[in-house]
Amino acid sequence: MQFIFVDDSLQNKPTRKGAGPLIAIGGISIPETHILDLELKLDRLCDKTGFPAGEEFKWSPPSNSWMYKELRENKRKDF
Repeated sequence: MQFIFVDDSLQNKPTRKGAGPLIAIGGISIPETHILDLELKLDRLCDKTGFPAGEEFKWSPPSNSWMYKELRENKRKDF
């Protein structure tokens, strides 16, 4: 069995000059046998960085989120 995690994004007014509305979708497929290992590694990473339990990971986190405020520049890149 495979687990598939998918996310979508919509930008009606992108900041890039000349760009019209954008819609994107991305995802990852993980074999069932690797789910527990992935979960444990993500938990360790979150513990190491102080990422609060239940906080959402976002590529472009909203400005009121912990990730936006606390994981900036190299911290975010390293995370």
